[in-house]
Amino acid sequence: MPNGEPAITALSPGGRIGRPRNCVRTNPKRHFRSYPPDHVLRHADEDLPQTVGVVRSGLARLVRFNRDGRRQILNLILPGEVLGDDAQRRAGYTVEAATPVEIAYYDRAWFRERLSRDSRFRQMLYHQETLSLERLRWLALAIGAMGPDERISAFIASAPSFMPYEPLPDGTGILKQLITRRDLADLLSTSVETICRTLKALEKDGLIVMHGSRQLRIVDRDGLSDNCRSKCFDWRAPPIVRSAFFAANDNGQ
Repeated sequence: MPNGEPAITALSPGGRIGRPRNCVRTNPKRHFRSYPPDHVLRHADEDLPQTVGVVRSGLARLVRFNRDGRRQILNLILPGEVLGDDAQRRAGYTVEAATPVEIAYYDRAWFRERLSRDSRFRQMLYHQETLSLERLRWLALAIGAMGPDERISAFIASAPSFMPYEPLPDGTGILKQLITRRDLADLLSTSVETICRTLKALEKDGLIVMHGSRQLRIVDRDGLSDNCRSKCFDWRAPPIVRSAFFAANDNGQ
């Protein structure tokens, strides 16, 4: 690569770092850090930092605590997405690691300068923010219009779009649940007990087969969607956004 400048690479549909494609060569000041689950990445009252964080792997969660102390997860932040922006800070939201997560940090001045001069960069960021808002809207509609059992069915039906999923020859597939049941309960505004009860009911109906607490086999994805009268919602960014040019290059340098 000329002058030792790293290529900005694309994120594959599964969230893994892919081969360079339509690369823009740049050399922003950046560094990587890894965090364990539940680590607070941005406090609600924290001043805007001098860096912009991008999720490289894993999932982060956008959290708010209600007046009664109950935790509410408002959204998940997926690989390739910016975390802890100024709007989230002003709204009093905390950003935490939902799974083991690696963050790529970029100099904020470079980020703003890139936004000002690169229309494709602005377009990608706009699409990303639009998708995040769509996820918020989907969750709000699901919580307002669906019962707890329907919300859980809808989430499982949608999960293969952003969680590790292995299709099997018989048409079923193995889903690895990255987030805990407590996180799922706080995301879907229900309880862990309701999730356990619903999973058992779905297994009894032949729609899923449980393989421990963090893995299940989806037997009938269409049946899960029919169960909640909702089409599966794809939580991933569209291809133009997944070509996240601010992601790290393959060798992480």
